[in-house]
Amino acid sequence: MRRLVIWIVLALGCGAASCSGHGNTCPEVPAAEGAEVAPGSQAAAPDGRHSPVATVEDTANVDLRVRTYDVLVADDLAVRGGSLGVTLVSLETPSSPRELGRFVLPNSVNGLALLRPELLAVACASEGLFVLNIADPAAPTQVAHFDTDGALWRLRSRGDDLLAADGHQGVAVLRAEASGDGVRIREIGRWASIGYVRHAEPWGDGRALVAEGREGLAALDLSDPARPRLISRVDTEGEARAVAIRGDVAFVADFHPGVVAVDVSDPEHMTFVGNLETSDSARDVIVLGDVVAVAIGTDGVVFVDAANPASMQVVSRYETALPAVRFARAGEHLAVAVDSGGMEILDVSDPAHPRQFATAR
Repeated sequence: MRRLVIWIVLALGCGAASCSGHGNTCPEVPAAEGAEVAPGSQAAAPDGRHSPVATVEDTANVDLRVRTYDVLVADDLAVRGGSLGVTLVSLETPSSPRELGRFVLPNSVNGLALLRPELLAVACASEGLFVLNIADPAAPTQVAHFDTDGALWRLRSRGDDLLAADGHQGVAVLRAEASGDGVRIREIGRWASIGYVRHAEPWGDGRALVAEGREGLAALDLSDPARPRLISRVDTEGEARAVAIRGDVAFVADFHPGVVAVDVSDPEHMTFVGNLETSDSARDVIVLGDVVAVAIGTDGVVFVDAANPASMQVVSRYETALPAVRFARAGEHLAVAVDSGGMEILDVSDPAHPRQFATAR
C-alpha cells in the first residue's frame, strides 16, 4: 500500500515528460500528454499545431489534470497557461473574471509573453514556442511555431526579441518577424548554460539576469544579441527558479532556501546581501515597491519588507486555495497562478493586508 501511495503522488506531481529526460531535479510542471480536454473544448489536432477551442463556461470544479503554471495580464485581458494550453479571461469587470476562449497545445505551457497586443508567445515545454493571434480572444489562432533545442520555460520580451529560458540548453534569443499573413520566428543568439535555466530577465541596457538552477544567478551581456556573453555568476546556494530586480538588487526565488537578495551594482562582481527562509519552497518572486511577494507553493504567498535587503522581514501572508507558483502584476492587483486552482487575483494596494479580489478557474 505504501508503494502504491508513493507511486500516485509521483504520478500526480512530477510527470516524467516535464523533466525533459535530462536527469535534473524534476520541475514543478507535470506533463500534459494524455490529459483529457475540458468539457466543451476540441481535442488537439494530431500534429498538435492547430487546435482552436470553443468558448466554455467557467467551472468551480478542481481538476488535477487541468493546471495553471503561468499567468499574464494586459489591460483587461488575462491569460492562463497550463497543462491543456492557454485560457483567455476577460477582466473587463475585474471582480468577475469571465472566460472567453481556449487554445489547446500539445504539452504544458510554462511561459507567456506578448510580442504585440494581438500576438501571444507561448512556451510549450519540449514542443517549443507557439505564437497565437489573440485579436479575437474567443477564437485564438496559431500563426507560428519554432522548435527550440531544450524545454522552454519563461519568456520575456526585449524590444523586438524574446528571451527564452530553455532548460539545459540555456537562454535563446528569438526574433519574431512579419512573414506574409503570419509571423516567422528565428533564433538569433544563444547562451549555453551549465545549469537548468527557468527564467532570464532583461536588465538595464543590454543585459539580463538568469536564474540558472543549482548554479545560482548569472549576469549576461546582451549588447550583441547574436553572441550573449557571461559576465559573472553568483552561487545562491539553493536552486534559482526566478528573479526580480529593483534598482541594484536582484531578488531570487531560490526554492528550498527561500528568497535571496543579491547586489548587482557591479555586474562583474555580484555579491550576496541577505536571505529570508520561507515555510515552503520559493517558486516565483515579484517586486511591489519596497515589498517583495514570494510564491511559496502550498503555503501561498508571503509579502516581505525588502527595503533593507540585508534584513528582510515578513509583513503578511496570504493563503491561496492551492499551491502558488507564478505571478503577474496588474496595477494594484496581483494575479497568482495557483496550480489546479486556476488563478486568484489579489488586491495588494496595501501589501500588509492582501485580500482576494477575484478567482478564475
